[in-house]
Order: sequence, then structure tokens, then C-alpha cells
Amino acid sequence: MREDHLPNSDESRVGSDSEPSSTDVVRDVPRITTKTGDDGTTGLLFGGRVHKDDPVIEAVGALDEAQASIGMARAYGAYGGYGAYGRSSENIPVDNKDTFENSMDSILESIERDLWILMAEVSGFHKGSEKLIPGKTRVTSEMVDFLDKTGERLSMKLEMPKGFAVPGESIEGSLLDNARVTVRRAERRIVALSMPGTSYAGQYLNRLSDLLWIMARLADGEPRMVRDAK
Repeated sequence: MREDHLPNSDESRVGSDSEPSSTDVVRDVPRITTKTGDDGTTGLLFGGRVHKDDPVIEAVGALDEAQASIGMARAYGAYGGYGAYGRSSENIPVDNKDTFENSMDSILESIERDLWILMAEVSGFHKGSEKLIPGKTRVTSEMVDFLDKTGERLSMKLEMPKGFAVPGESIEGSLLDNARVTVRRAERRIVALSMPGTSYAGQYLNRLSDLLWIMARLADGEPRMVRDAK
């Protein structure tokens, strides 16, 4: 740890009512700004720098947006109870499945963590896939399987709309739909990179958008169909 990151250790302040000086406050706050990107470039995993409008950075940025959108949906869902789905007593888990798999909040949190792995893979594949570590800096088939199985389980609680559903029946559903289309944009950015055929990144995002659609419909409850819209 750099010296300027160390907290003030002046023992004379212990038990004192005096206010810390502005210098002490600045010293105690870790520095976020590195200034290395002031020239319009940014670093990649395993080294190297590219311009911030490079297609790789566009893809990483889209994943970052997707993660933030899912975080917003998770934060509001935890507050609002995930709309119609959360308000239905039938959806309270009563079996012995792990809570992690039954909680909408935990599902979204797991996805948010997975997206860090996608960002790492996209940022590092240019140096060779052999340097990527499955489950840490590389998407695995198990991560895709989790989305598939979760989608299948949740879809059993959903009466599939016979057509296109109009978004906006609940705030929770709308936020999940917004996350879904953001994931779709990230998927398009990754497809444009022509990543190695052994990568599961594209598959993961494709399945993720499906899962978010299911979760949005569960949150909305009774759908308003396009054909019924005025």
C-alpha cells in the first residue's frame, strides 16, 4: 500500500473532538483517478493499450452497461418484490432447492458476477485463449447451463404469451426488459469481434436475454398483448 493511502495514525486524535483537516481527509481516500486514460487509451487484460473507441472496448462497455442495468433491476426488485411474481404466494419456494436458485435477487446477482468474467474474456482473448482461466476470466459451459436450467424452472411458472407482450406492466418488469435489450446490444458487439469458436461468451448472452425476458414476464403478471394495444 502506498504511503499516501495509509490512514492517518496520529495518536493525538484518538478521543479528540477536533475535526480532521482537509489534508487528512484527502490522505484517507483511495485515489480512483489514475490519469493513464487521459490520452484516450485504456489498458487490456494481459497488457497492451487500445483507443477507447476500439471494438473490444465497445464490447466491454456494453457489458458494463448490461451489468449496471441488471443491478438496477435487482435493486428495485429487492425493494418492490419483483412485481406480480413476488406478490404471489405460490412462488414462495417450499422445496429443498438451494435458496440461491430460488431467489430472483440471487439469480441476478450471480449474473452480475458472471458479467465480470465476460468482460475479462473480451479484454484478454487477443493475447490467446490459453491464458484465460475458466470460471475466472473465461466463460464456461456450466455458466451457460445455469442460465438454461434457471430459465426452464422459471418458465414452468409462466403462461407463455401467444404473441408479443407490451412492456411496461410493472416497474420491475420494465427494468428487466431494459436489462434484456442492453444485453442484446452487448451480444451484437461481441459477435462483431469474431471471438474464437471455443468461446461461450456469445451463447451466454443469448441465453441471458432469454432468461431476462422470462423474468420480466413473471414480474409483469397478466400481459398486455400487442394485438390488444390501442
